[in-house]
Amino acid sequence: MTDQNPYAAPTSNLANGPIHKEQVHQPTTVPPGRGWRWIADGFEYFKQAPGTWIGIIVVWNVIFIALTCIPINWLLSIVLSTVVSEILNPVFVGGVMLGCRAIDDKQALRIDHLFSGFNTRLGPLLAVSGLCLAATLGILLIVVALVAMLGGIGILTSWGHQEDLMVSGLGIVVILLPVSVGTVLFTLVLMAFWFAPALIVNHELSAFEAMRLSFVGCVRNAMPFLVYGLCAMGLSLLAIIPFLLGLLVLSPVLIASIYVGYKDIYLGE
Repeated sequence: MTDQNPYAAPTSNLANGPIHKEQVHQPTTVPPGRGWRWIADGFEYFKQAPGTWIGIIVVWNVIFIALTCIPINWLLSIVLSTVVSEILNPVFVGGVMLGCRAIDDKQALRIDHLFSGFNTRLGPLLAVSGLCLAATLGILLIVVALVAMLGGIGILTSWGHQEDLMVSGLGIVVILLPVSVGTVLFTLVLMAFWFAPALIVNHELSAFEAMRLSFVGCVRNAMPFLVYGLCAMGLSLLAIIPFLLGLLVLSPVLIASIYVGYKDIYLGE
């Protein structure tokens, strides 16, 4: 497939229609070592069309960078780009999942697969966006409330102006406790999001059902995800060494690994 022109018209219709719902079974538990296998198989998808994969990542990032360059207040620009990225990410991920499926169907991956989520199950994908955005805002409010309840504003203001070890200790608690709670809650949201776009674009599932199945699949495969996370962290450290250029390879590999994990857990492939 490497020799195919990524901009050429496919020889057959793209597999944009949903797979039959009965093919989706309850998420299974796979061995821990499959966490690494997802990444390794994701690299196999990348090798099918490396130039196209890199093009997808570049276009994806250019869109969000452009949002931060809108000539408005810098804070509003950051908020706008963050909100829009939360809204568009499930749509883009869903589109790339269709691109991975095209590779499975011996068709060419194309850069415009990034936008194919706009033509396939857009409503449920946007519903996932809304739910994730609402959950993220809720988590931020919880973190801020915890800081306020712990008297964080006063402690952090006085921290550094007093030689009181108690104040310093409380300052650490004020920082670590809300951050820890926020991290745990955000991880739960990420678990509900992880496989949702793939389940939505490939099956007749609602946003809620896809997020439920995604969450259950992640819970049942905590050990494979632990292995996956450790491997991804290690590879990320290596990828950022050559002026972040390694991320042009690692990013599509990790995105493709979501598709591999989805097939492994929900389709038994």
